[in-house]
Amino acid sequence: MKWKYGLFGMDKYDLGGGMNDMLLSFNTYSEAESYLNSKHNLKYDYWELVDFSTLDRHDINSENPMVSIQQTINKIEE
Repeated sequence: MKWKYGLFGMDKYDLGGGMNDMLLSFNTYSEAESYLNSKHNLKYDYWELVDFSTLDRHDINSENPMVSIQQTINKIEE
């Protein structure tokens, strides 16, 4: 199956060249929402959404990642 998006999480110490955590690959917001709702303790300082079709990277608001992910996907798919 071909995935449209990838979601990554990073902590402050990752910014110095450390590894990002690949959280999931998904095709729709509902897939991401379902996964994130089941993982109540995911806490990252920085979030990033990657559009695999273009490899464009999009910063996600760490204060409210669910809303930010949905808004970013809506913007990409316009």
